[in-house]
Amino acid sequence: MIKETKNDITKTPGSTYQVFMKNGIFQGISGNKSRKGKWKLSNDNQELTIKICIISIKFSVDYFDAKRRITSSSETGTLEYEKVEE
Repeated sequence: MIKETKNDITKTPGSTYQVFMKNGIFQGISGNKSRKGKWKLSNDNQELTIKICIISIKFSVDYFDAKRRITSSSETGTLEYEKVEE
């Protein structure tokens, strides 16, 4: 994650990643903590749902290309990610 904005406060959290794998498998990584879950993209590619344990968050996909993604939700605010090359 390169930028997080919520309630007009912008943060630049380090070492925060989202990994989207085949078959809807998701992994969220923050520092040395990791959580696994499921992800689903709507048919029109406008809504991303991530479910970890019993928590499910729906994100609006505000921008998406091969290198960058911006999503937003009322719970998390706006999250901006850049693709990390393997």
